[in-house]
Amino acid sequence: MLESLSLEDIQKVTTAAAVSVIDLHGSNEKNQIDGAAVLAMRKALSQVQLTGTVVIGEGQKDGAPMFAHGEKVGNLKGVEVDIAVDPIDGTSLVAKGKAGAVSLIAFSPKNTMFNPEDNFYMYKLVTGHESASKISINKPLIHNLNIIAESKSKNLNQLVVNILRRPRHEKLALELQALGIKVRFFDDGDVTAAIATCLPDSEVDAMIGIGGSPEAVISAAGIIALGGDIQCQMVAKNHIEQFTKNPLDPLNLPVLTKYDLIHSNNVLLSITGVSDNELVKGLKREGSEVISDTLIIGRLSNGPLVLHI
Repeated sequence: MLESLSLEDIQKVTTAAAVSVIDLHGSNEKNQIDGAAVLAMRKALSQVQLTGTVVIGEGQKDGAPMFAHGEKVGNLKGVEVDIAVDPIDGTSLVAKGKAGAVSLIAFSPKNTMFNPEDNFYMYKLVTGHESASKISINKPLIHNLNIIAESKSKNLNQLVVNILRRPRHEKLALELQALGIKVRFFDDGDVTAAIATCLPDSEVDAMIGIGGSPEAVISAAGIIALGGDIQCQMVAKNHIEQFTKNPLDPLNLPVLTKYDLIHSNNVLLSITGVSDNELVKGLKREGSEVISDTLIIGRLSNGPLVLHI
């Protein structure tokens, strides 16, 4: 189904959103950044031959400019698809002039994408294909980390874990570091941190912690394509407090698998760098031209796709 989409057109969508904020780095104008990117992405999508329904529009929990849930996008003449967007993943990074921001859009066949609605946060455990069928988020975290290490022929103290820099993760990081596990903190943008666990030759073995629910759905597109695994649990304030105090213990909540997030193997994800990050390079000016870097990840009829444009 997604095979009919033009990869060049999809790349133009995230590139348009990224380029729209190139002059807003360090501006501290978060709403202006989000607003510019939403408008640019919506305009670029209108030129793509598809009939899209926005399932994940981002921005809701922040009150930021966003695509509306259920919004129809594309030229409305092509294949019917579900869409998850984050025109700027890492708005605060752009506002502060920091690295790590990207523009994102994910596609799957119609009626296959999960909508977390007002459940803004999820506890997430993400890893690559080596241990994708072996981990369980309802088991103690050390149990899962040992499985990941064994699956990758590593010792526990050789693992590298991505963790979002937030107060709720301080004890988690200390517990892991006490085991000799290397912690890589990132300030925002957990889609790239999640996808990095699944890429061939990546140094990162897992991403662990509580982050945004919309980002989990977007991440699932790339994780499904690359054969990795993401397991999630929707969390309320009391669950976050419980995790903050005892991060190695399971929360014993209902589990969402990658196929609960996107109920299809037919997926497509476009990631364009706004500023440098571990997946793609940020925008660069060369004279009057803007040079961009986009990573397309998908699983189509002929198998997995990983393409830099």
